[in-house]
Amino acid sequence: MKYKNILVPFDGSDHARDALKAAEDLVAGVEGAHITILNVIASSDINPTFGTDNPFWSSADLMGYDEYKDYMKRVIDSAKSGLEASVHDDLERLGDKASVDVIAYPGAARGIAEYVGDHDIDLIVMGRRGLGALRGMLGSVSYGVLGSVDVPVLTIK
Repeated sequence: MKYKNILVPFDGSDHARDALKAAEDLVAGVEGAHITILNVIASSDINPTFGTDNPFWSSADLMGYDEYKDYMKRVIDSAKSGLEASVHDDLERLGDKASVDVIAYPGAARGIAEYVGDHDIDLIVMGRRGLGALRGMLGSVSYGVLGSVDVPVLTIK
């Protein structure tokens, strides 16, 4: 079976880089195949304090909807630029067979699952362990994704 739309969740870890290489091998020679390299920003990590050191006050409390929407667009655009820089050589090598995307979501596993459901993904290739603090035989995000999606998940060690 040839997979056409492969998702590679990417956090910059060695396991994620190995997963991207494995996905590249899977699309080699497959016409129309595409890899989406996805970074999920934990929405809890986004705190528009704009310079204040007070952890209990956020200028998001004072933002209107349009201001907050613009702020989130800037955060995601910045993260996307960082992701593109991080995988620049891979994107150059893969050409139109790869693209990057960034989303903000409360949790990485649920964000990945939601993305899969919305984007016609037919295979996820991901590292077993990432940069998160919880490290076991299978990373918490990998484990969460396995239980949340109805497409094959290939974990790379």
